[in-house]
Amino acid sequence: MDFWRKCHVEGEVEVKQEGLPKAFADGVVQHGLFAGMKYPSLEAAGSALFPKLLGTYELELGPVMQRIVQTPYDTIVDVGCAEGYYANGLALRIPGARVYAFDVSPRARELCREMAVANGVADRVEIRAACTPDELIRLPLGKRALIVSDCEGYEHHLFTEECAVALRPHDVLIEVHAFTNPDIPVLLRRRFRATHHIQSITSTDDADKPSLCPWPGLGGYAEEERRALLAEGRPAFMEWLWMTPLSAG
Repeated sequence: MDFWRKCHVEGEVEVKQEGLPKAFADGVVQHGLFAGMKYPSLEAAGSALFPKLLGTYELELGPVMQRIVQTPYDTIVDVGCAEGYYANGLALRIPGARVYAFDVSPRARELCREMAVANGVADRVEIRAACTPDELIRLPLGKRALIVSDCEGYEHHLFTEECAVALRPHDVLIEVHAFTNPDIPVLLRRRFRATHHIQSITSTDDADKPSLCPWPGLGGYAEEERRALLAEGRPAFMEWLWMTPLSAG
């Protein structure tokens, strides 16, 4: 199955239009919070494209994301933004927010910029390369900010104790890459426990996703194809830490 192979290439994925099922050829997200968002290059950086176009990507975060898009953040920071699924999607859903999108990959930054232009949010999405703890602390976050992190194990270097204190008034969502270092979850909980409520969210196995995603757009596909379209190909079960301030002060 051609699109199965293309969906799960490691690293920076290039999925060309001729390899796509017809339902995805327009590059528009079909369902979910970011429905209508455009993928002008039909590429996803370092992750599976089809779950994003379906709107099922990281469905485990659904309740948290519903809460996020109803919050009038001043600033959103996306560390490890890839092609900009969250950076641009949240810019669309929270039009009052300024977005800082960081990624070390030049191609990811290029794709994120293209998507920002295509979706009319380029004036509010500022794209940068690497994010350091000092840079994160210095950002003009305003009274209320959201920090989203998916940085492949770098999170325990980025979110230092000093950084956790600086983020005391803000919401933080970190994808934890414990398979790169099993100490990361313990370190992050220890650093944020004095300033934030900490909720753990675990990933869903790819095999279970067809039963959890009865989208109309999947009706014309066989079971094997539905699994391929929904699969995110994670190397292990993942955990997210959703952290909200213990107090407003």
